[in-house]
Amino acid sequence: MGGRLVPGEHGWHSEHNFDALSYHPLALGPHAELRCTLESRIVSKHLGWENHKIPYVERPTGYTQWGTEILAHHSFNLRGGEEHTDYICGAIYCSLCDYTASPPLLQSLLEKWSPQTNNFLFSHGEYTITLLDMLLMAGLPIDGDPYEEYIPPLKELNASSLLFPNFYFTLLEIWEELSSKHRDGLVPFRDWCDYFHNNRPEPLTFDSLRDGRLYLAAFIKVWLCNFVFVGTGPYIRPGVLVMASWIAIGRKISLSPSALSSLYFSLRRISMHPVGPTYPKASWPVHYVIGWMHLYLKRTFGAKGRGDRLPTPKILRMQPSMISTMFRPPNKFSSEAAYDFFENQKNIAWCPYSSRNLTRVDQLPRAFMLSVRRGILPWRFLFLDIDLCVAEAYHPDRVARQFMLDQLIPYDPLTSLLTEDDVDIAYTYWSHLLRPIQENIQHPLDSTYEGKSFLAWANWWNKFLKPFSTVSHSLRAG
Repeated sequence: MGGRLVPGEHGWHSEHNFDALSYHPLALGPHAELRCTLESRIVSKHLGWENHKIPYVERPTGYTQWGTEILAHHSFNLRGGEEHTDYICGAIYCSLCDYTASPPLLQSLLEKWSPQTNNFLFSHGEYTITLLDMLLMAGLPIDGDPYEEYIPPLKELNASSLLFPNFYFTLLEIWEELSSKHRDGLVPFRDWCDYFHNNRPEPLTFDSLRDGRLYLAAFIKVWLCNFVFVGTGPYIRPGVLVMASWIAIGRKISLSPSALSSLYFSLRRISMHPVGPTYPKASWPVHYVIGWMHLYLKRTFGAKGRGDRLPTPKILRMQPSMISTMFRPPNKFSSEAAYDFFENQKNIAWCPYSSRNLTRVDQLPRAFMLSVRRGILPWRFLFLDIDLCVAEAYHPDRVARQFMLDQLIPYDPLTSLLTEDDVDIAYTYWSHLLRPIQENIQHPLDSTYEGKSFLAWANWWNKFLKPFSTVSHSLRAG
């Protein structure tokens, strides 16, 4: 994969050449010694977490009530393709509350992030947030059409061409109307929620199916920007309108790859920022990390408390595990206790899923097979008239035990890229990741098998971990 390293906030950029537009899996070869983790940079460059506040994503006023209304009365096209399955209703439910974590525990976890492998490096092995986690934890589908944020040319919006849902142009006009009221041309979440939900009369009535779908698409749009793909501030990105419109009429979109790419991208910015991990002030999808912590880390959250009045999750066909994280207060940790917690492998589960997580999951065997493939996760988004594509490396071969598979020595890591105005590269990565697979393959998630690590892997891992284990002890005192 072509690209060049450049000094700057992201640390990498693509070039417009043939290599940058091509993807070839690397063959097994010598393993380079990787020294890049956030904790390595903190120690070597004397960085710290001074004045650090977790930038939680703030839900706009009225969002929870709007989401509840959508699930109760407008969720027909948001259900699964098969009977008793789910598409994104569970993922919408997960977005209706806040998620909090103990700052020292979260910081200690982020210090173990390696942007070269997109994994957490623990003393006993590697972990990461996988595509399967994004499905079973957050309810985001893996399979489907590619997720792309863009504004179609005017000729394609002609009603006679029928290339897009017939309410899309109305949504775009409303966005332009709201953006004209702000000098910077941005549309805050609150303005969007006020226009479509907070200022509407009760009870809601729609004169046509088109108006109902427009209302649904408007919510999906703020859901995508506020919960699924976070990273450009509390604003409605106009390029999301196309995806929201397609989802509203029942088209299945592959959300997990792009959402995981946006999360990896945020963790890369935190771990590689030249000033320090506390410098990036923009919100990022920390709720996925918190949901993963509750799933994989033992005894890190307290008993579930009472929060907002939400409908019972029994209305959902699929139960994403983040539902059990909602309204749970985090247990408090000091810097020393957080370090000791991660050093004890008994505190961390390799595969926390059970049969109750797997019921009513749409196309689970296919989702499992897609999740265990290494590749590149594309996230193409449009913000302030800049068309960008984040292409983050995905390495499930390094975390085989999270899939109840045996851990072998992994391949060399792939390279992540940031490209500008590259439609082809985003589609190429997506199509390679979701290429056809052999059908009727059984997955081991509902079995009692536990993945093993072989002696060759243990010898390799001890050698690989040496540069990291020497610096991590320096961080125990915070």
